[in-house]
Amino acid sequence: MRDRRLTIGAVLFVLSGLVVHHELADWEHLCAFTVGLVAGRLLDRWHPVRDRRRARADVDHTAASRRAALAVVPGLLLASCLGWVGASRALPATPAAVTRGSDPSGTADAASAAIGGAHLLDVRYPTPSTGGDRRVLVLLPAGYDSSTDRYPVVEILHGRPGAPDDAFTGLDLPSIAAGTAPFIAVVPDGHGPVVSDGDFADTSKQRLGAAVGEDLQRWVDATYRTNGHWGVMGLSAGGYGAAYLADRPTMHVDAVCSLGGYFSAEDPAFAGETQTVRDAASPVQHVAADGARTLLLAARDDHEAVDEAHRYAAAMAAVGQVHDVQLLDGGHDWDFFRAGTPTCLAYLLAGAS
Repeated sequence: MRDRRLTIGAVLFVLSGLVVHHELADWEHLCAFTVGLVAGRLLDRWHPVRDRRRARADVDHTAASRRAALAVVPGLLLASCLGWVGASRALPATPAAVTRGSDPSGTADAASAAIGGAHLLDVRYPTPSTGGDRRVLVLLPAGYDSSTDRYPVVEILHGRPGAPDDAFTGLDLPSIAAGTAPFIAVVPDGHGPVVSDGDFADTSKQRLGAAVGEDLQRWVDATYRTNGHWGVMGLSAGGYGAAYLADRPTMHVDAVCSLGGYFSAEDPAFAGETQTVRDAASPVQHVAADGARTLLLAARDDHEAVDEAHRYAAAMAAVGQVHDVQLLDGGHDWDFFRAGTPTCLAYLLAGAS
């Protein structure tokens, strides 16, 4: 890093990630690079060896103390940076006010929070398909506790990488849901016990599709006041998962909305799997006239997602499956996902009451 051109190039490379990808990891890289740069400058770690030897010959107790004091500065910078990153990963202000309590399922020590009249629950549900239980976030609509009404369900699948909290940190689901007809939102953890990035699907290694599909649907219907209407939406890999769950013969799905998704089995979820397993888990190969009505949203600048949407739409059109394709401005990022969510929810909830 003694070469100034290399330093400038590294800085531009890190900053370009913020423009191209918009992911939180890029901000973490920016923090780490900045801390490393400052630490190196303060501690003289990148001077030529001969300079360091000459410097060591002149170092006295006072200089050593000065270096020790300067060493504290990078630590403070790192702590501040990590604190900022940690705050950006947390739930927004309202959902973050989570208290310990109980939920309608009777699950002990469940986390809950009131959000503008709606109620957010952080609970676990039984998953016999994978063993044990699995985390799910449940957003009950305003007025749920004071009424006897039954509500449609929208299952929301995060992307890869991702987590259930993304529906609240990235999409701000409570704010968007406040402008729609009331529904129960369920956001399961899509990580597999064997292959973490499992794309919400069954493979020879794990029955993740059954865990976030039939296991979850059975538990939700038995625990909350549902009206039998079930829609699934997903972001990116979650878009694939939404289409995949709708194709499961023992899973009841009325409508699907994919945001920037793909529709064939892909690695890493299917690494090492046979072509037979891949074909069985590829929604594009299982279109049907009586399949769930499907909305495909893709960003115009996300050419891969646009191609996937048109290919899947062509397959559905060939058999007469109800579907629609809409292209929105932007790329494969949170701006696009947030912009498309209201359209997804309106489509999934149409005729659901």
